[in-house]
Amino acid sequence: MIKQPVFIDTASFPNEIRPFLQNARVYDSSCRSNATVYYLDSGFYLKVDAVGALKREAALARTFFESGLGPEMLIYLPEGRDYMLSRSAEGDDLTQHL
Repeated sequence: MIKQPVFIDTASFPNEIRPFLQNARVYDSSCRSNATVYYLDSGFYLKVDAVGALKREAALARTFFESGLGPEMLIYLPEGRDYMLSRSAEGDDLTQHL
């Protein structure tokens, strides 16, 4: 997964998200054109998309975590845009070996 360092203005994010952005190096890790995915070197992913676009994904991520099948989904916040914050899964993705 490609991670490009980016500068973000933490003030442009909702209050609930800001503590996770402070003191973290932020990388753009987007894979699809609609959503922006940020990797925070503190061990989190923040996905941002249009309002309602992440609602189902957040519900599924929470279910997977509760079933022991995925990383913890901490915040789903539809506030002007959809924000979904989750912990990074342990290990590397397979692109590390290509």
